[in-house]
Amino acid sequence: MGNPIYSGGGFLETCFYPREKFGIYLSVSTQLKFKAYSRIGGGIRYYFGNRPKIETSIVRETPPKMPPVLSAVAFFERPDGERTRSIEEGEKVNLVIKIKNTGKYPAKNLEVKLTPIKNCENLRFQKSVVVSSISPGQEITVKIPVCAGKSLKEGEAKFKVEVLEPYFGADAEPVEVAIRLSSKTRKIVLQKKNIEEGEVAPGKLATVKFTLLNKGNLLKNVEILLSAPEGITLFDDYGNPSKNLRFSVETFGANTTSSFSFQMFVSKRYPQKTVILNGKVIQKDSVLNTFTLTFQF
Repeated sequence: MGNPIYSGGGFLETCFYPREKFGIYLSVSTQLKFKAYSRIGGGIRYYFGNRPKIETSIVRETPPKMPPVLSAVAFFERPDGERTRSIEEGEKVNLVIKIKNTGKYPAKNLEVKLTPIKNCENLRFQKSVVVSSISPGQEITVKIPVCAGKSLKEGEAKFKVEVLEPYFGADAEPVEVAIRLSSKTRKIVLQKKNIEEGEVAPGKLATVKFTLLNKGNLLKNVEILLSAPEGITLFDDYGNPSKNLRFSVETFGANTTSSFSFQMFVSKRYPQKTVILNGKVIQKDSVLNTFTLTFQF
């Protein structure tokens, strides 16, 4: 074949017969080349050739001989794998669907369908997922992310989960799954503070203890950042002076408290009669809440 006088291509898909979809890709040069396919009866027919000779190759998908036996369970979990029954504003969780084939024949081309039943308006999720195959005795896991918007109403969202089998209608029994909606962000509040030793006054050293209460859901890997103004020095557990202290909480359970202690020195040059320490509750670089420790002398 010589040098082409023109090179280019285009794709066309249309229907010539009922239930048959035909597509063709044409490229033009000194000879006509094309690839084409048609979908009909569960199979795909491919055509390859260049003018004037046309060659045909047929590849058909074989449906299962007998229906599978399918079952499904569904639940929600956080991105770290911990199960949950609630979702808050701006949060993302996964809807986990476990599908098992207990039959003797494979399941093919399943559709996992997620249908909202109630209170799902401010939740974003994919409504359909395709599973190519499940072998006999095999269990697979499908995860569908569910993201909450910023205007959640208190209540409960409910979904119907269906696993649809296309050849025999051997669907799994539908499953309904619910998740509680919360319009409140995860909130940690100051419960109490007290001076364990010494005095908060100019030229004095004091040992301070404060307690935080988690009024929200279970939290993991939380950090408490405490900052002092000019003229106030904070000391960590090793006696190192600093303007900022950082405390770590590996697990902060719902409706539980955590207590923290530190030492604080007030400079004799501190001009105010009130000391205010600013606190932040941080998780994964996101500020969950703020609080203050206030002392007067």
